[in-house]
Amino acid sequence: GNLPLTTESRFDVEMNGFTAGTNYDRLVLSSPVSFNGTIRAGLINGFFPKKDDAFTVLTYPSRTGSFTTLDNPLPDRIAWEVQYGPTSAQLVVLNTAPTLAAITNQTVNEQTQLSVTASATDQDLPAQTMTYLLDSAPPGMVINPASGQITWTPTEAQGPGVFAVAVRVTDNGTPALGHTNSFSVTVNEVNVAPQLVLPGAQAVNEQAEIVFTVNGTDADLPVNALTYALVSAPPSATFNPTTREFRWTPTEAQGPGNFTATFRVTDNNPDAVNTQQLS
Repeated sequence: GNLPLTTESRFDVEMNGFTAGTNYDRLVLSSPVSFNGTIRAGLINGFFPKKDDAFTVLTYPSRTGSFTTLDNPLPDRIAWEVQYGPTSAQLVVLNTAPTLAAITNQTVNEQTQLSVTASATDQDLPAQTMTYLLDSAPPGMVINPASGQITWTPTEAQGPGVFAVAVRVTDNGTPALGHTNSFSVTVNEVNVAPQLVLPGAQAVNEQAEIVFTVNGTDADLPVNALTYALVSAPPSATFNPTTREFRWTPTEAQGPGNFTATFRVTDNNPDAVNTQQLS
């Protein structure tokens, strides 16, 4: 009689490393059968099919109905369907996903370009078109959808830091399938020397006080601590490194004349991979 398969029933198809056309497990039915419920495909011993592989899993003299569900153990890697003939049912592979090669973790200095290429292979024939995209990435990172080349120049604000990147490749099969891999990028902090901002040439009468303030700028982020110093100056001139204030009252004997004052600003960047103090 008929072999009832309810919605709770499952028929396991175990493809044991065999290819289409050779012996593999199947269920042979000698009487007419009515199908419904779920058929489940299971892969064992590391077997992975190819596109257009077809596996006869059921033979019967006649049938009515069809399975309502195909339980796929690897829905992200294999797409297949049940196809029914007059006397047999086959599992037919419609598409298999490409495989994205692992990308090693990367290290780059801030404000220096990183370039790395994602590479994928696909066993399906005829060859399919593969498209690359970034599922997640730091701001500014881009990928060439055709070649898989990833480029990124981290900004000053992005170093130091560690950033996660997820790359996905998708084929143009029917249905399309993809594969994702992840890697990290460590951005090194690089110290840049600070710059002094001086008031320029000054004029003062002898025995009159001149006062001005020295300032400094630094492009590094996070913000670096800056230290100021007076390197050389006319006799009796003073400099406060905390307030950055220069004071001098030239004497009667010092006028007329031209005098030079030299200042230094030094940063402190403990996270830098290069010199941590630059002036």
